[in-house]
Amino acid sequence: MTSPVVTLVHDADVDPDAPAVGRTAVRAVLARGPKILLLRTRQGHWKFPGGGVEAVETLSDALARELREECGLVDVEVRERFVTLVELARAQEPGHTFSMTSHYHWCAGRTRALAPQLSADERELGLTPRWLTPAEAVAQTSTVSGSSPPRWVKRDLAVLRLLTEAGDDV
Repeated sequence: MTSPVVTLVHDADVDPDAPAVGRTAVRAVLARGPKILLLRTRQGHWKFPGGGVEAVETLSDALARELREECGLVDVEVRERFVTLVELARAQEPGHTFSMTSHYHWCAGRTRALAPQLSADERELGLTPRWLTPAEAVAQTSTVSGSSPPRWVKRDLAVLRLLTEAGDDV
């Protein structure tokens, strides 16, 4: 079965036909019963573990690396893709569009935990792994107040809502 592709447009004046400057990322949907593993930020937002794919990595290799770095998890099996989310925004280069393609994969397996190895940016965000239902994450993120949230919040909320629609079959 082919996973769905969802497109989010961040800036109203983005030209989807303009040449794209892009980035590819991979994110984990790791379930334990009705709960999934998410990362909580200091601001109270929830995000999926994952990140950018380096030039020499497969999607599975990148996701295994990100789970080890952000959550301290090893021995995770990367399975089929749940959804691909494409974000379009203004690029810094005139006449171009920035395109971020995030591949969300189901993950499973017996996981061993080590100490996370967060980057400076991740430490600044205060990323802390937690298990909760997608509905709980949507409700908690929707009530966070303050300045305008980062763009990834809109992306991950869209995926959390898709999981919420799936119900207890997460």
